[in-house]
Amino acid sequence: MGRTTNLLVEAEAQELNNLLPGNQNVRMGDRIKELQDRGVIAQQVAVVAAANVTPKSFVVEHSGILLDVTVACRDTQGGGTLTLRRSTDAISSAVVCAVDDVLSRTTTIVNARKAVVKGETLNLIANGAADRGVATLFILRT
Repeated sequence: MGRTTNLLVEAEAQELNNLLPGNQNVRMGDRIKELQDRGVIAQQVAVVAAANVTPKSFVVEHSGILLDVTVACRDTQGGGTLTLRRSTDAISSAVVCAVDDVLSRTTTIVNARKAVVKGETLNLIANGAADRGVATLFILRT
């Protein structure tokens, strides 16, 4: 069985459904696939270069509702932040990214902008040229 970005593809779910007699009754493969397809996905984006003038752009891997944004800071910079944006519109509040190894999270997500679509380009804007960190987006797949 080949791997895709999903943990379980339709054919694998069917195979799991038929693997054992008990699985057929509860359709275990279908249940696992349903949880997977409706679960929370974590997508990580590293900011390793100046993103204060040119944003760190990335492509959303799964459609869904943005639940949270956390940042693991990778350098110490007073006043450092990373903000998730769609074009020039902020999706999240600025997330503190000022002390190496400290994990911070957004305090707000704009309700009207929380829906994300697979394949769309979002970006992270840094407050300063030396702000470095790994942002993790938590997306509830829909």
